[in-house]
Amino acid sequence: MESLNSTYWMAAGMVLLAGGIAAFFFIRALSRFKAPAAPPDIPSEKMEKTEFVIDAFGHVVQQLKEKEQELQQLRTQAERRATDAERHNKILLEQMEMKKRLSLLGEMSAGIAHEFRNSLGTILGYARLASKRLPDEDPGLHYLSSIVDEIGALNTILQDLLSYGKPLTLHPSPIDVSEFLRKTVPNALQGRGGSMTLRYDLPSRRVLLTADEILMRQVLANLIHNAVDAMPDGGEITCSLRSYDTSGEWVEIRVSDTGGGIAEEHLEKIFLPF
Repeated sequence: MESLNSTYWMAAGMVLLAGGIAAFFFIRALSRFKAPAAPPDIPSEKMEKTEFVIDAFGHVVQQLKEKEQELQQLRTQAERRATDAERHNKILLEQMEMKKRLSLLGEMSAGIAHEFRNSLGTILGYARLASKRLPDEDPGLHYLSSIVDEIGALNTILQDLLSYGKPLTLHPSPIDVSEFLRKTVPNALQGRGGSMTLRYDLPSRRVLLTADEILMRQVLANLIHNAVDAMPDGGEITCSLRSYDTSGEWVEIRVSDTGGGIAEEHLEKIFLPF
């Protein structure tokens, strides 16, 4: 019995000794592990460089966006210019075609113009002969004078038609514009038909203009004829005159009517000859 007790106590002591030894080595092993070191502080210089790089990158991105917008604008402008160039080429082709037609018209009308001039020469001769046989107080002299003036204007137009394409020769002379309007406008209305009311808006003082009277009559007659054509049911034509100085260099003659105006498809052709 005593031998059993001594063996029990000896075994218990050995177990305690082994547990103590194991605990010693376990604690020693834990002591070797250290807490993780705190991250080192970034110096302020490195922080400033980092912020500079970030700002520079953002600036580059912003510039790229602006350049992209500029490229888009340039692309839009290029497309618009290409469209304008195409429209311009189309206009040039139309003008070339028109010049060809006018050239053919000029060749064809040259012979007709010569025949017209011969007939006008005969009418002019009889008109002058009749005016010489009438007494000075005869009212018919006024009509014969108008016939002579109109034949002279037609003869000039035919001459311009024959010399179309050559430099235009002007024959300027002083013109009393108010008297010119009062004389030319009624003549242009003769034989046009329709119920027209003619109104003048002229200054009280005399206005002199240095110009080619025949060409001025031609332009004014065309405006009057267009005004009449724009009012098939009648209307009012107003001729106004404005002078901006006393030298006769700047004078505005305006012909207006109460018609419907020029059709939009004809606006590009208003300055074509004939």
